[in-house]
Amino acid sequence: MIALTDWLIITGVKGATALLVWSWQALAMLAVVWPALKILRMKSPALRHQVWLFGLVAVAAPPLQFSDLLKSRVAGRLKN
Repeated sequence: MIALTDWLIITGVKGATALLVWSWQALAMLAVVWPALKILRMKSPALRHQVWLFGLVAVAAPPLQFSDLLKSRVAGRLKN
């Protein structure tokens, strides 16, 4: 039981660290997108929305990959 508790604590710490790193990466990415849109002054609202959508998708992708990795690790751990 202690091994399982240790594993949960380690997994939680790794997850929290990954989310902290992800939040800084997201901030940096969106901090690049916002001034670029301000400087370029795109006339088309559709194009601006498309750029923001791509930026938000790029920000949302790493946590989704991490959650898939975590699910596979938990499933592997429960099989043992």
